[in-house]
Amino acid sequence: MGGEPAMAAAGSEKPQLPAALRAELGPRDVRVSAIAPGLTDTELGGHIDNPVLREQLGGMFAAIPALHAEDVADLIAYTVSRPGRSTRATRWCCRPGRPDLRA
Repeated sequence: MGGEPAMAAAGSEKPQLPAALRAELGPRDVRVSAIAPGLTDTELGGHIDNPVLREQLGGMFAAIPALHAEDVADLIAYTVSRPGRSTRATRWCCRPGRPDLRA
């Protein structure tokens, strides 16, 4: 990889990197997927030392239903289990309370 995907994505929104990698690596039969889980409840939030940030995170969890790490792991397992010919999605988004993506 010559660095072009990283340069193309620099200063852009995150979806640009998977698209650039897909363009470069697709001809080599390498599938690129991006998973954007959003707010996920993990143990990392317990390590926030800044009380202001800890309170902001608590407010987010109170306002938005969060995913669990197992939800994201399940989506990753599903994504990598698909044969290359069957996965046409460029991004997967996990949202709590939404129907199963495999339905």
